[in-house]
Amino acid sequence: IAYKLQGDSAPTTLEAVEWSVSRNGVLTPVGIVTPVQLSGAMVTRISLANWGLVQAKNLTLGAEVVAMRRGGVIPYLEVVTKAGQTKVVPPATCPAGGGCTPRIDGDFVRCGVVEGSSGCSAQRAGALSHYAKATGIEGFGEVWLEKLVSEQVLDTPVDFYRLDRAMLVTFERMGETLAQKLLDQIQAARTLPLATFLVALGVAGLGRTASRTLARRFRTLDAVRNATAAEVAELPKFAELLADQVTRGLAAAAGLIDGLLAEGVTTIDDEGAPEQPAGGPLQGQSFLFTGTLTSMKREAAQAQVVALGGSAASGVSKGLSYLVVGDAGKAGSKLQKAEQLGVPVLTEAAFAALVAEAEQAAGAAEDDAKPGAEGEGGAERAEGECGVDGGGQPAPSAEAQAPLPAEAEAKAEDATSAAPKPSDQLNLLG
Repeated sequence: IAYKLQGDSAPTTLEAVEWSVSRNGVLTPVGIVTPVQLSGAMVTRISLANWGLVQAKNLTLGAEVVAMRRGGVIPYLEVVTKAGQTKVVPPATCPAGGGCTPRIDGDFVRCGVVEGSSGCSAQRAGALSHYAKATGIEGFGEVWLEKLVSEQVLDTPVDFYRLDRAMLVTFERMGETLAQKLLDQIQAARTLPLATFLVALGVAGLGRTASRTLARRFRTLDAVRNATAAEVAELPKFAELLADQVTRGLAAAAGLIDGLLAEGVTTIDDEGAPEQPAGGPLQGQSFLFTGTLTSMKREAAQAQVVALGGSAASGVSKGLSYLVVGDAGKAGSKLQKAEQLGVPVLTEAAFAALVAEAEQAAGAAEDDAKPGAEGEGGAERAEGECGVDGGGQPAPSAEAQAPLPAEAEAKAEDATSAAPKPSDQLNLLG
């Protein structure tokens, strides 16, 4: 059964249109409207989606429109009830003050990149933010990135690895402690799983699902870079158009890739990475690791989870099963967000105990599956030990756990540099 939320709507007037620049250079229109109450909130800005919608609605300034807010999401334009006088047109110059000239490309307006440039300041800050979120580098929020970009300290993700304490402490409100925390975060992101590295590049069409697929098929970064569009198109959830987009995007990112490698960034080949099994003791459960682990590398912990049927998450959400915090601390904002959402938090010891119990259950299931096992009794025992629901309910099907298509990647969670208080207690929930 499908349910459609009714939402809350109200009439208002479109007073102006502002344009923001994404990391990929797409200009997004935002409508400034006469203040109106929607779902208990006073709304002054509504989403206009893209240039295609502006054209389809024949938007004009001063138009009387209906704003809709459904399910608590961002308010958007539902319908135009009466046209205004002034036609909405794309900006003639870059809204972020860059030197590029916006151009219309179908349903989108794009801020063209000048030869030899990495885009305007908004594009550069967006690309840096994407890289930081993808690789788990916390502490570089919007304000800091804009400042570091404007001061020409950061231009591309390569520059993260060129930062030092002496450089950072010259900025106001950047003390020795914060500077060291940022450098520690960067240091922890010098060795990355191949799939994570691919996501962080910000290549169009290369989100988490597509990156995992490429990493598992081609195994090494060199092999991924040398893959042809025809080879990529043969992979699940890839089509000819997406394969061509990804391979061209990787070729265009050659300078960024080479720069990162030159600064000592290394990728972990996917040769030993286990495919997620269709079933397993941890099927249906997701784990996110934060802080510095002392007992093992983060990648090894993630591999353990996947080998037992679970999944390694990239951000904190209500659907996260566990947040595992490294004993060395430096958990950052993920711990605070997990506590706010009620996500169970595990210490390294608690995680190790959970994995040991899951491995024992998996071993028992394998023994019962061998020839000569005690028939139905063994099968029942395996089901009781390995099922996610201890009450005898079967674990979710593989289809229920299928990843999103490569074209529909979820956005990474925002991260800040706030650290947990020393008084925070990490308990094994269970």
